[in-house]
Amino acid sequence: MYLKLGHREIPLHIVLAVVGAVAVVAVLITATVMVAGRSVDSSSETVEIPVVAGRFEWIDAEDLVVEDELVRGTEIRWIPFRPRRERWTESDVEEHWIDPRRIGIDVLEAQVNENIRLILENVP
Repeated sequence: MYLKLGHREIPLHIVLAVVGAVAVVAVLITATVMVAGRSVDSSSETVEIPVVAGRFEWIDAEDLVVEDELVRGTEIRWIPFRPRRERWTESDVEEHWIDPRRIGIDVLEAQVNENIRLILENVP
């Protein structure tokens, strides 16, 4: 069996040898990185950073509080056209409601009609 690359035919055993060698190199690199990472994480090699008193006096606990994402996600980020309502009356709904099934139906209908016309154009 051969692997054909352009005008060259490479025997299958050479292709398998190259793929195997690349796999072995990848495993060796991964193992080396993992072993080196464990030795760096050991506590005997940690460096103590001296704490200087008064160095960060301008930072207090309030500066380190993480923002509440729920509040940020529920804030209104636009200028409303009208006051926000909690409940709508039936007359308001009838005035402003657009059935989602009807949105874009005229555009879709025009596309379908054009496609049908193009299909039937070639029919004798």
